[in-house]
Amino acid sequence: MIYRRLNVNLTQYCIKSLEKYSTALDDISNYLDDDKKRFFDHTLSLMTMVTLSNGGVEKLDFYYKRAIGSLDDMLVNFLQKEQNPQQVRRVLNLFGITEQNHVHEDIERNSIQLFSEYLQKYENNKKNRPISYLKEKIASVYREKDGFPASISFKEDEVELLVDRLGKIYSLNNAIYIGTPAAISLRQSDRVLMTSLAHKVVHVNEKGSEITGKQELLHSINKMIDGSIVEKENFDAVDLVYHSNNGKDIRIEDIASGFKPLVYMLRLIENGWLTENTLLEIDEPETNLHPQWVVELAHLLVRINKTFGTKILITSHNPDMVSAIRYISEKEGLLNTTRFYLAEQSEGTDSFYYKNLGCDIEPVFESFNKSFDTLQKYVEDYGEI
Repeated sequence: MIYRRLNVNLTQYCIKSLEKYSTALDDISNYLDDDKKRFFDHTLSLMTMVTLSNGGVEKLDFYYKRAIGSLDDMLVNFLQKEQNPQQVRRVLNLFGITEQNHVHEDIERNSIQLFSEYLQKYENNKKNRPISYLKEKIASVYREKDGFPASISFKEDEVELLVDRLGKIYSLNNAIYIGTPAAISLRQSDRVLMTSLAHKVVHVNEKGSEITGKQELLHSINKMIDGSIVEKENFDAVDLVYHSNNGKDIRIEDIASGFKPLVYMLRLIENGWLTENTLLEIDEPETNLHPQWVVELAHLLVRINKTFGTKILITSHNPDMVSAIRYISEKEGLLNTTRFYLAEQSEGTDSFYYKNLGCDIEPVFESFNKSFDTLQKYVEDYGEI
């Protein structure tokens, strides 16, 4: 968590005033009890620590008065022991005290006045500070090498200005697209996206690393497709072949289209291409799948996101897929990082914009229901089918 107090200036003002008193204490140090001097110095340190704690103006005021109180005691102790009138007057002037018998009143009055002045100065600076001030504060505590924070919190005077879980600030260096129908050839292709996918399902990512949960995912996919994927040389090329558990071999170009997204994801996982810096885009992954498999595929996608941190963007017109993603994400504890978007046509144009629905899928189903409305209108216009 990045946790930055914005009342630093006020703390600095108060510390400076006490440091002025601390300098004056050098003149009476011979009369000071060591414990009292250490207490005063310790209070200064505590005030400095206020900027790194959850304390605000009230806590700062507490430590300031505490320091002034110890200062009062030390000064009284000095005046009781010092016999030189000139030295007494010099010290009283340093502390802004008018009369020797007004020590308590003058110390209290001066400290309250100083704190009020500093507080007013702080408030004025706060009103006039530019937005760059916040940026500088963030930059002063955060460096890219520190890694991405899980959350950021800003407080000022005990008021939370921002408390937000970020998940992770996304940094993507790899995008993988699986279209529908997904059919790639491992031979030369002039389709850039397909060529990129073909490369990744064959070649191992040298920068990939072994991640806990990888083997469980591979086992789940092998179970779903009731077989495995093997490489077989075919003259000058390499063919990926689906090897079923009953012994049949089928080139992936020839397997059912519903199988293909599963096969490609299996190979991408095996070869280490799915990482937290990867965006996996799949166009209607449920196409040609049995309804039961739609739920299994949704579960697989959620598990890929949870295991590798891979960002996944899918398009779908299938209510089962939408529902499965929504409720499986909730079960896996990922609902707060799952978002649904609805494409809506801009009025009077052919353009569409994507409305962020958050976790609410009801508007999606309302759009799906339009097909039933169209069917109902057809029945009303032309009679029963």
